[in-house]
Amino acid sequence: MPRLLPLGIAQDLVNGREDRIIPFPFATDYVAKAKAAGDTADLHTIPATGHVELVAPETPAWAEAKRLIAAALK
Repeated sequence: MPRLLPLGIAQDLVNGREDRIIPFPFATDYVAKAKAAGDTADLHTIPATGHVELVAPETPAWAEAKRLIAAALK
């Protein structure tokens, strides 16, 4: 939620380019607002991907989310 910015922590967003539940412009707008508020925010876009694929283990979207989670926990 942009109204809660800045969060004061690094943020990695994973968004499917074809997501109809949280449309891509929402993600790009949020990242722009987070950066403007002084936060570090990166958008990782997965092409030809919707919303549900982000948590489905066999998808490239989940592989990217899992990579980012593992990197954050190191």
